[in-house]
Amino acid sequence: NDKGKVKIIDFGQSCKIGTVKERIQGTPDFIAPEQVARRPISVQTDVFNLGATLYWCVTGKHIPTLYTTNQKGEHSFLLDTRFDSPADLNPKTPPAVSNLVLEMISTKVQKRPADMDEVITRLELGKHVLMKQTNPSAVPTPNMHDSIFHDTHEGPAM
Repeated sequence: NDKGKVKIIDFGQSCKIGTVKERIQGTPDFIAPEQVARRPISVQTDVFNLGATLYWCVTGKHIPTLYTTNQKGEHSFLLDTRFDSPADLNPKTPPAVSNLVLEMISTKVQKRPADMDEVITRLELGKHVLMKQTNPSAVPTPNMHDSIFHDTHEGPAM
């Protein structure tokens, strides 16, 4: 909105952490590998889903679909998929943001940021870098003890 707040308006796919969904739902380019493999949903699943959305926002491109379906309707997913760097596709993307997005869409859960708090902190740092690039004199150096780095979001949706 005009105050910089993001609102989630569709909870049709929401479920509790640890849920194993019976069927694959959602837009293929935004689905985490563990969803395709019907493994338990975790915080890192949400990190992947947001990362896929950020990738599209920054590059204008979807990440490649992570799974295929054979003639029997069985799904197989691609591991170790390498994605084009957001900074390569959009040179205005700060390296810190590009690296974060690539980590968020890692096909390996353990390589993704641990939670949304980490994502928020790193996005704030990326925002600071971007602002400093566009107007260096107007941007103060961030204090790591400022509220932007400590629990300013309203908490998880679930």
